[in-house]
Amino acid sequence: MRFVANIVSKATFEDADLVEFYRQTSDAVFFFRNDVVEYLGVIRDRAVKMRSLAHQFRDLPVGDYRTALVNKESAELMWLSNQLPLIKDIFLPYLGFDKIRRVSFWPLFSRRYP
Repeated sequence: MRFVANIVSKATFEDADLVEFYRQTSDAVFFFRNDVVEYLGVIRDRAVKMRSLAHQFRDLPVGDYRTALVNKESAELMWLSNQLPLIKDIFLPYLGFDKIRRVSFWPLFSRRYP
């Protein structure tokens, strides 16, 4: 997933990246089981949380509170980084052509056009 890979390489993302991720995954409910759709939501939520934490500590002076926020942000980044090798396994079952159900639309059309 490009979104996660970009976050891991830059340790942040732009709003446009998030919009693109949402655009690319918004139809997932039509193609994947609910667990995959939820997983994509968790990726989005944790990425947003990571960036929110980074914005919170950005202007804070060095101290315990800032360190706690940095550690939380780092944990979210680490979680996202750990997803990179797992993503392939999550989507692999959906990539086989033998899994595609053959559907014929001819009966639908033949009713309209006798």
